[in-house]
Amino acid sequence: MKLIVIYLFMLIPRFIPAIPGLWLLSVVLSGVKVKCNGSLVSAIGIHAGLIAGNQFMNQAGKLAYAIDVPVWIFGTRVGDPLTGLIGVSVLCVFVLSLYPWEYKLQSQPPKKTNESTST
Repeated sequence: MKLIVIYLFMLIPRFIPAIPGLWLLSVVLSGVKVKCNGSLVSAIGIHAGLIAGNQFMNQAGKLAYAIDVPVWIFGTRVGDPLTGLIGVSVLCVFVLSLYPWEYKLQSQPPKKTNESTST
């Protein structure tokens, strides 16, 4: 039990700066699911594309941060794009373009009209 508490206190400071980015990512993915009539295929594809793109940029060495750039612009760690202003801005663009703004939740089913035809 003591070991679990130690790991939790070690990991919590790493995840707290990523909470806004993770929330925006969940809004994007749930909005895509709603737009696709409940199908998870597009949401899974977008998530996989974001993860693969991040891993590719990290492994290819294309992400090189300047030392004099503030932490809040790029994020707290290299390879964690959801903690910085640039990552959150990209997710905001995704929210604005992919979220179904015109979708309205129907609280009651539509009324059926009774049309009786006489023959």
